[in-house]
Amino acid sequence: LDSTLVESARLMGLLYQEKDDSKRAIFFFRRALLLDPNHLDSNYNLSMALAKIDQISESKIYMSKFEELSARRAHIAQIRRLLDEQPHSSRLRVELATHYLHLNKIPEAEAQYHIILDTDSLHIEALVKLTQISIQNKRLEKAKRFSARGIQHSPEKKETAPLYASLGYINLVNKNYAVAEDILLKAISLDSTLSDAWNNLGNLYQQKNKTNIAQKTFEKALSIDSKNSLAAYNLGVIYYNLDSINNAKNYFFMALQADSTYWRAQLALGKIYEKSDSLNTAISYYNDLTNNQQIAISIKNHAQERIASIRDKILQ
Repeated sequence: LDSTLVESARLMGLLYQEKDDSKRAIFFFRRALLLDPNHLDSNYNLSMALAKIDQISESKIYMSKFEELSARRAHIAQIRRLLDEQPHSSRLRVELATHYLHLNKIPEAEAQYHIILDTDSLHIEALVKLTQISIQNKRLEKAKRFSARGIQHSPEKKETAPLYASLGYINLVNKNYAVAEDILLKAISLDSTLSDAWNNLGNLYQQKNKTNIAQKTFEKALSIDSKNSLAAYNLGVIYYNLDSINNAKNYFFMALQADSTYWRAQLALGKIYEKSDSLNTAISYYNDLTNNQQIAISIKNHAQERIASIRDKILQ
């Protein structure tokens, strides 16, 4: 992420705010937050701009976010001071890394977990987090090594369950379905509350064309964590394929409520509204995709093509 793009969008918002053009100011503050949802000043600016036009409920949401981010930064500064006095405290480093993760400062969090492993090579929480970070960055071989280290040392402990879940996911990605199923079931046997493990097990059953079992497994994932956007999206796809459009729409909405930048759900809702001739609503979802800086150019181009096609249809 180029931080100058975020600040440029925010400064444009301030410029229009000075001109008393709230609509354009809000547009640019939103664009800044689309680039970086954790940008402190943009959350504050958007909150104030919304309050100015009496959109109080939404204004409070962004002010709460601003206050949360401010508090988190204060905690980070406090922990860093404590670490100057207690540099070998794993507890403090885990706490610091957790704050960094909430702020999406992944390299900073990763560095703290590595420092922990330098003094305790079998620290389970550090191994779990480094495995998950490695998976997110598509470093699957590295993730396998971290997960294997913890599993070999504590194969039957509940704390090791997320490592089994990650290893199961890696095997799923590599299409080792039998191995993946065994490992994911092991993860769930150690900790049945792992929503992501249930979701990945559902993905596995989908790959094996066991749609009914997959559906129940996704529902289990969602019952554990109602904000599991992947499970909600996967249920939406199942219902869409069954031509149960209202149910599909509800699950895609649920996925977006859990993750407002989840492009697959945005695309799915755009297609549903386009199919039902709610063309302006479809365009709004496709526009969200074109403004999303975190997705591939090919997806943006597809959204722009859909917008152009809809506008041609409207003009006919």
